[in-house]
Amino acid sequence: MKVEEDPLLTTSELPLTYRLTGARVLLITNVAVNFSFQGFNAISSTFYNDYMNFSQNLSSFFTNFFFFLCYGSALIGGVIADSFIGHVKNQFYGFIAIFVGMSLVIISMLIKSTLHYTTTWLLFIGILFFTIANGIVKPSSTTLLGDQFLPHESAQRSVYFSWYYFTIQLGAVGSSIAISILFQQFKPLLPFAILWGFTGIIIPLYYAPSSYYKKKLPGSNVLVSFLKILWAGMTLPRDPKEEHWLDKACSVYELSLIHI
Repeated sequence: MKVEEDPLLTTSELPLTYRLTGARVLLITNVAVNFSFQGFNAISSTFYNDYMNFSQNLSSFFTNFFFFLCYGSALIGGVIADSFIGHVKNQFYGFIAIFVGMSLVIISMLIKSTLHYTTTWLLFIGILFFTIANGIVKPSSTTLLGDQFLPHESAQRSVYFSWYYFTIQLGAVGSSIAISILFQQFKPLLPFAILWGFTGIIIPLYYAPSSYYKKKLPGSNVLVSFLKILWAGMTLPRDPKEEHWLDKACSVYELSLIHI
């Protein structure tokens, strides 16, 4: 079978050295992603309160709302990646959306600082893009890293996942400290410009070694399969011989999916 030429869809087997290179790049991009996201979270409440002149309660509401929205979007990201475009493309498009979102935030702040005109709608569209996109790429980061290793390469997988969790903390702690200090010492535009720079670096950094990633074609998603089985169990007519109401789904789906 002919493999597609798109580097984001290549599925041919790669030697371990290639895949380890791809895994290292994934770790570096993970630092940048967590730096930008956690850096924004660290100053968001103060930003809404001081810069947008929102009340403390409203500032806390928006901070918690966007945080919840990010992790809620991870479910959508998992479905999109598993069922439609694959995890490599899911991250690539997600990184672009993150950059676009932070760019809109920067543009809104530039308009306010130069023209003295507040574009709250543009600011919140940018934050919405930034937040949802960060959630959408989250399930792909762990899955794609795990895909770089074959079943007999469990030792290498364990080492790289240890580094993966370290990079999460490195990006989160580093940005929480650095961005918070910069936000207190300088105008908000500077720390946001730094976050914007990190979101821009991610895209070429991630795409450049795309031929070194081991990719899997999209197939089925666990959440979607679960909901389909649940729906079949509730709607299909039940046979008196069936012991469990989910047994009705056996006529439609594989037994291994139902009796996990």
